[in-house]
Amino acid sequence: MGKIMKKILCSVLVVVMCLTSAPLQFFGGMDFSWLDFEVGAITTTEFDENIVASVEIVALPDKTEYIYEVDGYWNEYHEDDNEYQYFEYETEYYGLKIKANYTDGTSEVFDIYDIDNNIEGQKYGEEWKIGKHKIVIKCLGRETSFDIEVIENPVESIEIAALPDKTEYIYEVDGYWSEYYDDENDIEYQCFEYNTDYDGLKIKANYTDGTSEVFDIYDIDNNIEGQEYGEEWKIGKHKIVIECLGRETSFDIEVVENPVESIEIAALPDKTE
Repeated sequence: MGKIMKKILCSVLVVVMCLTSAPLQFFGGMDFSWLDFEVGAITTTEFDENIVASVEIVALPDKTEYIYEVDGYWNEYHEDDNEYQYFEYETEYYGLKIKANYTDGTSEVFDIYDIDNNIEGQKYGEEWKIGKHKIVIKCLGRETSFDIEVIENPVESIEIAALPDKTEYIYEVDGYWSEYYDDENDIEYQCFEYNTDYDGLKIKANYTDGTSEVFDIYDIDNNIEGQEYGEEWKIGKHKIVIECLGRETSFDIEVVENPVESIEIAALPDKTE
């Protein structure tokens, strides 16, 4: 049981014992405003805050650096009937620990997710530039803060280190037929959609410090742009664009003619009658 709860229970017990063992007149001049009697229950929000003298950061989150316009997503906001875009960072607070310093000189450490809290970081529509930004933590009736930093992208460029295992697709075979709707012409039509597969694709990241690192495409956040909605791929090469680590690269896959001219029965089933 936490120290706060122990103090609350002890205080409530003392009051109950006094009320049951002494005349009520004895308490006439005492202030019990910190007790809120509601349907027989005692809520002690004010009392909780009063026994916490201060809070402080004893362990920063595991992640305190965020890459500019990479570690998050583009969001929209409206102002004066106008629509704007801003990059919203996906801040994480795993590993953050808060120390509560009590009025009796003792203290206790909490994981941020084990206590009620209000974390104030990037505000709606606020653009975070490269540099430090304050994160305010409100919990246990007190407030503290720490900084995170938005840094420049350490990746200078990316390139294809290994192509996918499959780079050729048979025309109107390696995929399926889908239906699409053309809003402009108000017609519905069919288009063959290829099952593009990126197993084996590896990306090489070239850093600004001259070093490099190779990643499997599925080990990093990515956006792969291939065949677009309703786009018909003819026989030939088609570009696949890879966006990851804040950079972009591409490679080609090829739609080839069906090498199978015809099929025939090589052996009948054992039972035909």
